[in-house]
Amino acid sequence: MLATRLTEQRSNAPFSKSELAKLLRQADQLSENAVKALLEEFDRLHRDLARQLERGTLSPEQMDKVLEELDPLLRATANRMGTLGLNAHERAWTAGANRTARLLIGTQYYPGGPGGAFLIGPSGFERRALRAFTFDRIVQITEEMRTGVRSTVINAFLSGRSPFDVITDITHVVGIRDLPTFRELGSTGVSYKAERIWRTEINTAQNAAGHLALEDLNARRPDGLALLQRMWLATGDDRTRDSHLAAHGQIRSEGEPFELDGGDAMYPGDPDLPPEERINCRCREVPWSDEWGERGEVLGAVDDEVGAQIESRAEEGWSVRWAPGQGLVRIRSSARTMRWRRRV
Repeated sequence: MLATRLTEQRSNAPFSKSELAKLLRQADQLSENAVKALLEEFDRLHRDLARQLERGTLSPEQMDKVLEELDPLLRATANRMGTLGLNAHERAWTAGANRTARLLIGTQYYPGGPGGAFLIGPSGFERRALRAFTFDRIVQITEEMRTGVRSTVINAFLSGRSPFDVITDITHVVGIRDLPTFRELGSTGVSYKAERIWRTEINTAQNAAGHLALEDLNARRPDGLALLQRMWLATGDDRTRDSHLAAHGQIRSEGEPFELDGGDAMYPGDPDLPPEERINCRCREVPWSDEWGERGEVLGAVDDEVGAQIESRAEEGWSVRWAPGQGLVRIRSSARTMRWRRRV
């Protein structure tokens, strides 16, 4: 315990390594909870459709009646998904702004105490923009779902297929894998696309809010106080893109973009990034000051996990070299060069 406290005290940062790790875990959990609620709605829809289709015959004469019964079910599901999405994105925005505040509590940048630190939400303008941005994607998902289910049912009526066959086809539309001892949602179909959009936009909302909160704190800082910088934090696991591992630890001043293989970004999940650099991104932007100490001493396990992931990929065929005197490991492939600044 004593060794842990001494390690935490080596940094001059206003937050401890464990506090940072906790905030990042909370951000991940927010995304996981939102996706779980979304997939539960798809599962509920799938079961409701199955029950409704099992009740009748699929004769051409019954087609209009069945479609008339299905439409309210599809609309109700779409409405619930829309509400879930908007609420999740608003919570993500609040969490992103609060993350910046929590990391700076007690400093001259954010001298306020916990009473006001955890209540930062989107302004009226930001809320409207967020809802408009999210709404387009929700409409895209639910309309694709509605069209896919209706087309499947109509084709079944016209071809004389059984209710069981229709339910199997709807399973593929919705995106469920049913095996004898295994059921997975979000693996294919509409639910898979929806999950990608959910994860991407929730992370974008968190990082955009944190980015704007930091700009606001910099604008209101006391005279003579240096501008805070921003740092890109990657997630150190095998799902993270090579280019995002390479971006880990990049430090940028206000107004300067982070550099990725596929383009520049003001923060992780920046809508200006191409899809291959943005979809399912789980990276974070956090405030940074060089006065806080060495990166590894400030970030702790967050830094170590990324370093371990890079070294693991090196063992799988990447070449590793030290840059003399700089403490850099360069990992080269035919496609790109990744740089990792180790603690020395």
